[in-house]
Amino acid sequence: MKKGVRRWLVSSFMVIFCSGCSTPPSLVGSQIESSLINESKQTSSPSLADISQGEKADSATPILITVNETATIFREGYPIDTLPWDMEGQETIGQSDDYIGRIITIARKTSDGEYAYVWIAGLGFGWIESEALKEADFQPTADTDYITLGDSPITSLPGNSEEAAVIGNTSDRIGERVLLAFASVDGEHFYATTLTNEGIGWLEKEVLGLVGEEQVGVIAAEGFTVDTLVWGTPGSEAVALTGEQIGAYVTVKGSLSDGSYTLLFKDGNAWGWVDTRAIEIRDDILFAEATDYITAGQYSISSQPPGTPASIQLGTTKDVLGANATIIYETMDGSSVYAAYLGWIDRQAFGFENGDYIGVIAAGSYSVDTLPWGTPDYETIGYSDSYAGKELLVKGTTQNGLYSLLWMRGSPLGWVDSRAVKPFDVVSVSYSAVISDGGYSIDSLPWGEFGAKEFGSTAEYLDETVSISKETVSGDYLYAEWNGEELGWIDHRAFGK
Repeated sequence: MKKGVRRWLVSSFMVIFCSGCSTPPSLVGSQIESSLINESKQTSSPSLADISQGEKADSATPILITVNETATIFREGYPIDTLPWDMEGQETIGQSDDYIGRIITIARKTSDGEYAYVWIAGLGFGWIESEALKEADFQPTADTDYITLGDSPITSLPGNSEEAAVIGNTSDRIGERVLLAFASVDGEHFYATTLTNEGIGWLEKEVLGLVGEEQVGVIAAEGFTVDTLVWGTPGSEAVALTGEQIGAYVTVKGSLSDGSYTLLFKDGNAWGWVDTRAIEIRDDILFAEATDYITAGQYSISSQPPGTPASIQLGTTKDVLGANATIIYETMDGSSVYAAYLGWIDRQAFGFENGDYIGVIAAGSYSVDTLPWGTPDYETIGYSDSYAGKELLVKGTTQNGLYSLLWMRGSPLGWVDSRAVKPFDVVSVSYSAVISDGGYSIDSLPWGEFGAKEFGSTAEYLDETVSISKETVSGDYLYAEWNGEELGWIDHRAFGK
């Protein structure tokens, strides 16, 4: 065989072996889907049959069998290669030692079963001797949990397996949130990966899970750190000093089994682990999951509920007027709420006046802003002229009536001076009518409204039957649709009414 042909054959087989392994079962659904999409974009490679028709490969070229099996790498000392070992062009790209305990998918095997092509973390990886693999009978899951018990082995197979090898210890990961990718048949062991899908190994069920109910607390003691993992765990980093956070409100998610360290959420997000002695539980504060707009500017924002001794004023609602706040806690009587990243605010500062109606732009040259004009950090995103001729949803106004929040197509648009918008009163109807006069325009709003745009003429639909879905309150203008297509607003006289 010529040297150039041999090189072409080896190159072709490498493509077939490494990128032709299709439709593996999902290890982590989104990653598998992504890898398959990328694979589908690759140029088609010649098949084994195509090659044999041209010039036969060496007799050493293995016959491949497509399979779809789940297994785990459980033996050390085996190379992972671009081709089955000892085949021309084979290169070693990894070692089984680095993937002990890893759940993999077998996409193809050689016909003698000696070598298997494996997918790791949803991506085609390489060839390995089948002796390094053990058939897996595991149930896929999609749960996450925290490692909360130390001094427990991490193993290459479920801990009750005779062939399980110890590959780590939970004390090195105490406090870490992990993805539980697979469960053993008896549900007593879980295969864990990091949240970025790096393999960890098999854990006993008892090492997982927070202890205690979710509660509201405050940082009440100095001299402790808030850490990414339980203090002392390798790789743990401090994110805050409790001495600088005295009085800060937190959500206590749960503790280690011995209660020594507690996981905290702050402003709705995971914050870190802290010595439990640094926390004071507040039974007088309730959870409140809600969002609402700050629509009055005369209220204070404080470190504690209004009227509480030692409360410090952090600002005023004038500084965040129009903001859509996430409310996390409230006082027992509901008079004061805690807004994430802001502080405690009187409940009266929230809520719209004169809200939720259909409106239209009544005047141009007014800015549309992310917050009411003049509020710190507001940004202008457009002008009222740009939205003239369109029906808009007025979600509500500030309590002084000066600014209105506009929505368009189901999403917030921005705040505008209330003088720029007016109600558009229509009545929903459902009937058919015939256009009998071709001398009227078809417009985006009733003719004469500010910004109304002409779409066409009734002459184009003369004698056509249209569907009427809306009328102005006066009945002077009708909104017409034809053959499922929206036409626009038409003078009622075009229908002989």
